Amino acid sequence: MNKIFKFFLNYSLLGLILLLLPFLPQAQDSTINISGTWWRSGLGPPGSNLVEIEPKVLTKFGSELMDKFDPIDDPAVRCDHPGAARVILSPYPIKIEQNSSNVIIQYEEWATTRTIPLDENQVTKNSQKIVMGNSLAHYQDNILIISTNQLSKGLARVKGEFLWLSDQAVILEEYSTNQDQRLVLKMTINDPIMLKKPYVIQKQWGSYEGDLLGFECIDRERPQV
Repeated sequence: MNKIFKFFLNYSLLGLILLLLPFLPQAQDSTINISGTWWRSGLGPPGSNLVEIEPKVLTKFGSELMDKFDPIDDPAVRCDHPGAARVILSPYPIKIEQNSSNVIIQYEEWATTRTIPLDENQVTKNSQKIVMGNSLAHYQDNILIISTNQLSKGLARVKGEFLWLSDQAVILEEYSTNQDQRLVLKMTINDPIMLKKPYVIQKQWGSYEGDLLGFECIDRERPQV
């Protein structure tokens, strides 16, 4: 009698679970799909899609260095690559591809391509600092997170203002999509040489149907004085 009772009890519980299953919280896929081409489509004039979340606060060294900065010393004037932060915040279109091993980001400006591994064992170990640094990506809570270090000195430009970044800088990028299906980047720059605290910038892109164009830099030599 007890066996029959237990059988019907278990059967009833199973039926109840199956009945409630559609209403139970479902596990969320933490992989965000942001593949495609993105630009400032529908977001107004250049620069309107970029805001400073946490303002830059320079160290004493950083302040003294930037006080002496002459825009003509911008590496881009000599057609030298200005560095990762400048490229990431470029006002021109970008294209993103994702697969099981890598995130690939192409930037129209400076014709730069980043192949960012999702496995830390695939990160290239460089003894020297490099212009785009060493990057590693992972997904968390439907956000694509990219951490970059081993950067050579570079020159960021945000809303027309320049900022040298030292080779101690670390860049954290967090990509997500908002309710309008725009691509949103939250970029945090940590640089103990130049910044007293993290510098946080947010940028948005709209979906773009065009293709990336070729990039040609015009060399502008500094005039002799």
